[in-house]
Amino acid sequence: MEQNDTTQEPRYTQGTAGPHPEAGPDRSTAIFVLGICSLIGVLVIPVAGWLVGLICGIVGLVFANRARQAQTLDGLGQAGFVLSIIGTALSGLLVLFVLIALGFGLSMLHSVVGPASTLFWF
Repeated sequence: MEQNDTTQEPRYTQGTAGPHPEAGPDRSTAIFVLGICSLIGVLVIPVAGWLVGLICGIVGLVFANRARQAQTLDGLGQAGFVLSIIGTALSGLLVLFVLIALGFGLSMLHSVVGPASTLFWF
C-alpha cells in the first residue's frame, strides 16, 4: 500500500522581516530626532556639544539621503533633513571659531612670553 501525502510542509525563503528599512514613519522620526539632537548638541551642551551635533547631524543627513533615494522621505523627514543641515553647519562653524580663537590665543601668548623654547629649561 502506497500512501500519498498531499500535505506538504511550507517552504520558507530567506528574506527580510517587516517593511523595507528605508520606508515608513520610523525612519522619518529617526531623521527628525537626529536633527533635533544635532541642534541641541550645538546650542545646549557646553564642552562636547560640537561633537554631539556633528555626529547626530551627519547620521541624520545619511539617513535622509537614503530615504530620499528610496523616495520615502515625508514632511517630518524633510524637517529632520533641514535640522541636520543646520546642526552640522553650526558644529562646523563652532569648530572653526574655536580653532581661530586657539590660534589667536597662542599667537598672543607667543608675543607676550616669547618663543616656546624659553618656557622650558631642558
